[in-house]
Amino acid sequence: MNRLRVLLALMAMPVVYVTMASAGGELAPALRVPASSAQPAGAVRYGSGWAVPLKSGVPLEWYTPALRQRVRSGVPVSAPGAAPRPPEPGIRPGSWMVEPYACTLGWLFRKDGALAASTAGHCVDRVGDRVVILTRAPDTGDAVLLDIGVVIERHAGGIGDDFALIEIRPALRRWADAAAAVVGGPCGEYRQERAQTVVYYGHGVGTKGGEPQSGAAARWRTQAFGWDTHSVSGDSGSPVRLTDFSAAGLLTHVVTDDGGAPSFVAGTRIAQILQAAPGWSLAESRLCLKAA
Repeated sequence: MNRLRVLLALMAMPVVYVTMASAGGELAPALRVPASSAQPAGAVRYGSGWAVPLKSGVPLEWYTPALRQRVRSGVPVSAPGAAPRPPEPGIRPGSWMVEPYACTLGWLFRKDGALAASTAGHCVDRVGDRVVILTRAPDTGDAVLLDIGVVIERHAGGIGDDFALIEIRPALRRWADAAAAVVGGPCGEYRQERAQTVVYYGHGVGTKGGEPQSGAAARWRTQAFGWDTHSVSGDSGSPVRLTDFSAAGLLTHVVTDDGGAPSFVAGTRIAQILQAAPGWSLAESRLCLKAA
């Protein structure tokens, strides 16, 4: 799908105002429309509309079966010329996932000497899945495909409970950088519920190397949050931060009305990830200013 065409279509739609629901902790749209049989692919009911996961299952033409087999060898493999050039090197928040699905890597986490990357839970099928990203080699800057490790934890319970952790192979820890590509952070965790401006960086289908976005987030719950922006398939897992660089969570879904018109984008909060994955802590950017 052509991303420009999608964005122009979204801009042409009327603004849909939404409020937080009082029951069940949902960030449900206030809009009420007649029941419809138009269910977006992969969507589940959410309030009076749909929660649509933003992974992309569309095959990447340049990621051929032969290339995939080479990547599974565990060593960096040069990316073909048709692949987009990643903006920053290493394994970091904002890296482009190409397997099992086209998604985006989220924040990094530490535990007892281990290091894990995150993404949306629906961006992998099961614990044990291997995850491949398109990135640049830290030493040469060359675009490479890299099998970073296996999924060790997966939650795919919908908005507010949707994340996965991928343990980074020890041999690749030197490739890891906790600083998010392009937008920077994280520096701490946001655990309050006041309206904020948030920023994220994702690899929606059709972008060439990723795209940063921002929006107003007025919908906060213990596990979930929502904000006004546009997003398309492939953005799932994107790291979301506030303007002070504190981590808000991971982008996972777009919520639509019953007819399929976008209402807002939603995700899983950082506090929920840390609670559901005991012992792990957020890996902060080395560029954060520390108090004296």
